[in-house]
Amino acid sequence: SLDLDKGAWLQKKPDNYVSGTRNRWKYDTIINYGFFPSLEFPVICYFKETETPEEQWDKWFAAFDSYGRGQPHFFPGICNARQFKEQMESRGVKRKEIPTILNKKK
Repeated sequence: SLDLDKGAWLQKKPDNYVSGTRNRWKYDTIINYGFFPSLEFPVICYFKETETPEEQWDKWFAAFDSYGRGQPHFFPGICNARQFKEQMESRGVKRKEIPTILNKKK
């Protein structure tokens, strides 16, 4: 599972402030992920999952991409984005390109 509870000094990280659920998702429920504006310069990292209860999906940024339905999550790109991508790929997480100003087709 993608687990954001690994803080060494935290006994338990608080629930997600938007959805009220635990910050842990099974890889097979992650339906998309990306980096903005690009993998080479990842200011924001993103993934979208379907494990969050469906009644939460239409809140906040749920319509951010068109790759199925689900709950999106954003975090600052202060991680090794290439390693994050490699780990998602190694676990079979699918990715659909999301158009940005940098990869927009002409």
